[in-house]
Amino acid sequence: KKIFSHDQVIRFHTLKGLPVHRESCVFLRERPQSSSDILRKTPSIFRDLIRYRGQTSPLMELEQQHLALVLIVADRNPRAFLVISPLLSKPELLEKVSSYSWAEIKEQLQDELASLIRRESDVWRGFIQRHADMVSKESLKIIQKVLKSCVPGS
Repeated sequence: KKIFSHDQVIRFHTLKGLPVHRESCVFLRERPQSSSDILRKTPSIFRDLIRYRGQTSPLMELEQQHLALVLIVADRNPRAFLVISPLLSKPELLEKVSSYSWAEIKEQLQDELASLIRRESDVWRGFIQRHADMVSKESLKIIQKVLKSCVPGS
């Protein structure tokens, strides 16, 4: 807390109402800084230490490649995020594709996230009906696409 000025910047998190293992969900107290960010004030130590070299947000990049879902925790200032990905609990899958391009990584690993949603599709439907406001736009598209192919009650 003394270093980053708030509690536990990155930690595993259990999300009530969703069948996601603690190892597959990470709480980020701030969005990591990307090289394309325009900083209007001095970045926090967290954002200064954890940087992403790319033109988009690292969280958006994970969503676009169908590797993770991003939920927004709006009651924090600065805004916090929950990142849900089965790859957090299976680092060996990421290790196998670490030298591949984004397109190849997406092709190899996108089914992991879909199967996470598909396993408990009814619970995800209920969560989205109650909490769609906290799910980012791209993540909402991913969830809806997977749920369209699932039969309710199965």
